[in-house]
Amino acid sequence: MTLDLFTLTLMTALVVFTSGIVFLLETLLRRDHGAGRVWALAFLGGMLTTLSYLIWTVLPDPWVAIAVGNGALVASAGLLWLGCRVYNGRGGLLPASCVAASALVAAAAVLLGGPDGGDWAGATVMFLGTAAFGVFGAMESRTAPMGKVPISMSLTIVLAAAAAFYIARAVLFIGEGPSGQVFSTWLGSHATGILTTVMTIVSVVTVSTLRAGQLEREEHTGSLSMAHDGVLSGSSFERILTGTVKSARKRSELVAVLALTIEDMAQIRSAFGRAEQEELTAQWRAGVRRYSPTFSFAGDDGPFTVMVCFPATSVGDARRTASLVHRQLLDDFADAGSVVIPMMGVGVALTSSAGYDGAALMNAARAAAAASAASSDTSVVIAEAH
Repeated sequence: MTLDLFTLTLMTALVVFTSGIVFLLETLLRRDHGAGRVWALAFLGGMLTTLSYLIWTVLPDPWVAIAVGNGALVASAGLLWLGCRVYNGRGGLLPASCVAASALVAAAAVLLGGPDGGDWAGATVMFLGTAAFGVFGAMESRTAPMGKVPISMSLTIVLAAAAAFYIARAVLFIGEGPSGQVFSTWLGSHATGILTTVMTIVSVVTVSTLRAGQLEREEHTGSLSMAHDGVLSGSSFERILTGTVKSARKRSELVAVLALTIEDMAQIRSAFGRAEQEELTAQWRAGVRRYSPTFSFAGDDGPFTVMVCFPATSVGDARRTASLVHRQLLDDFADAGSVVIPMMGVGVALTSSAGYDGAALMNAARAAAAASAASSDTSVVIAEAH
């Protein structure tokens, strides 16, 4: 049995509308304010797309409906990508502007053709725009923290499949036109309707699960873990750092992250024994917390790395603070008569170079500390802008 285009489009619209409404209601009930809200807009775009194409199948002169549908489809794909970015804490005005501009270009490509543009007016622009955001979304969904959630692979597959499908449509549309046998059989409106139905169902299930997991984690943000020496756990440090840089960004304040790492603890343990290594580690951790600035907080970043977040007035101020902490730690080891003084790497990252992003600051500080430890004549390394 072969379904006519109107029936298939109607069935696709029912699936998209049902899925979209369920997701929107869930968004309202949960009072979601993060990635879920952006994904809800993506499903709204999908609903507008299917409604426009449904109108296209029944109107004798549907060029305006095609323009709206094409623009909404590109916007929907772009919003799925933006939702992934927000989930990963990488929102931004520039990516959102790119999505809006691409959707407008896709719609304008149809409108410029006017009523005589035909059913496939602006198709190439729409194909390429949708494919591009599918690629961006698939890549973003593999980026941490989303990439660490197993079910995110489903969204990656959906977005990658959509990108591949629309790239193939663009290539064959340019090569043989919409009446070509391969295009009309495998990549035409019927195939698109079936693919949209399957992908919508998978997407709704996946993003609903991702959002539920994210909201569940957010509900536990009030629970912090701290060791007896005043050093936060890694997850607690990252959580507070994220909130700190978000607040600092609104005020354009400078925030620094200091990473102090001991590179030779394994050698110390082998040479002097476990007891000496543990005593040195405890002394070092307590010293980091004691000598850090008053309005700072410290957190674990592995067994032999501690990070400290503190406000700074300039790059020079941050360097002086890091140098002071480093020097006082070395003095403590000497005063205590330690058998060995461990080699420390000291790296500093600032929001002026790494941006107001907690993960980026931590990564930059780690890299700077590693560079410091590898250098024989540098005690403090300031992370450079990338």
